[in-house]
Amino acid sequence: MRLENFLSFRVVLVALVPAALLAGLGDAIWRPLGPVVGVVGWLVIYVLLAAATGTVLYCPHCRKRVKMGAAACHHCGRTVA
Repeated sequence: MRLENFLSFRVVLVALVPAALLAGLGDAIWRPLGPVVGVVGWLVIYVLLAAATGTVLYCPHCRKRVKMGAAACHHCGRTVA
């Protein structure tokens, strides 16, 4: 688990989508429940995504962020395993 994963803006945004759906569902059930379910759902999803090892990919050579699925680092040009 890396600190960079917890500070990644992508992880924050990806966690917002299912949390918004959960908030809408909670809001449909009982109006005051929506925001609570949304915030708690976002926090749980955010921690699970940030703790996952494959969420953000870093080059083993230059330690810069690399696009997911890339065969080579676009910073240093070396192969990413």
